[in-house]
Amino acid sequence: MDFDFSNFYWTTADTVTALVAAGGAMIGLSIDRIYKRLVAAKRGA
Repeated sequence: MDFDFSNFYWTTADTVTALVAAGGAMIGLSIDRIYKRLVAAKRGA
């Protein structure tokens, strides 16, 4: 069976990139939420 390593590498790289992008988006949303909560707390204090 002929296995195409270059194709496998790029598929893996795309998957990792997608996972990192998704993780970055989640972290970004969390930071945004925490920041808004801090601003609201400062405004209330």
